[in-house]
Amino acid sequence: MALPSKPEIAAGLVGALMLAKLDRGGIGLFDDTVSGFWKSFFAAVLLAPFSALLLWVVHYSRAPEGTDLGAIAVIELVGYAGAWLVWPVAAFELTRLAGVQDRCRRYIVACNWSEVWIMALQLPVAVIFASGALGDDGKALIYMVMLMAILSYRFVIARDVLEIPPVAAAGFAFADLMVAVIWQLLVDAPIQPYLAASGAGA
Repeated sequence: MALPSKPEIAAGLVGALMLAKLDRGGIGLFDDTVSGFWKSFFAAVLLAPFSALLLWVVHYSRAPEGTDLGAIAVIELVGYAGAWLVWPVAAFELTRLAGVQDRCRRYIVACNWSEVWIMALQLPVAVIFASGALGDDGKALIYMVMLMAILSYRFVIARDVLEIPPVAAAGFAFADLMVAVIWQLLVDAPIQPYLAASGAGA
């Protein structure tokens, strides 16, 4: 896979940011050629260190001594790579059923670059949570606001990029969330024995 140039990365990020601002002009910045489609997965490379930091802050920074973090890291790495593939595969079938498969490539390009801005929202929230500055009620409120913001963003991407009615776009956004949740449960399953063995899963 050819790596995207800096202008190509910038175009993808600006396009995704414009959609977040409800500016449909951002769609024109996405490279939805076959090459552009594969290049958009470079967002996974850009986000890898931040995703690792997010996992550390949220899950493993206070893991008990003796936790096999090496084995967990391998599982998380495989899960991270798979997470970038599972939704495109599901979306390919969903767009086929919706009769908009010709726009699927452009949609995945938009989704991939949008992950950068979603991480820009998630990471500071995770740091605030880890700081202990908020109580459970405060955390629950902020988490719900963040979740709704992400769902709204994915709704806008589906509606504007796929050019589908709002109800269908909401279905895509919800399906996106459900696929992510199910995938995370599948990734967490082989990790739990390592946490339980060290007492972290108790």
